[in-house]
Amino acid sequence: MSLLSSLSERQRYWYQHLQQACEQQLSLLEYAQRQGLSASALYSAKGVLKAKGVLADEGVRPARFSAVTVIGNTPGGCTVRMPGLSLELSSPPSPSWLAALSQALGRDA
Repeated sequence: MSLLSSLSERQRYWYQHLQQACEQQLSLLEYAQRQGLSASALYSAKGVLKAKGVLADEGVRPARFSAVTVIGNTPGGCTVRMPGLSLELSSPPSPSWLAALSQALGRDA
């Protein structure tokens, strides 16, 4: 028996919504608002489905982007500014490092 066939009708309902949010590359909050759903119910269903092993780990979600500004080189390195965050670095960071930082800070939600 597959994992999906072991789900209740209600769990399959939320699973389909979670898949649609992923396919549309929307945060769960954005998706819930567009669909007129309860965001807390959607997040709760996600937790239940993850615990059942139906949903993959967060690490496999498509990357989302945040506005990041690298403000030139300063005498000691460079300054990176993101909404609500300012970092002074000894050298300009790589784009992949900036993307990982943005994702780690939850700026992709």
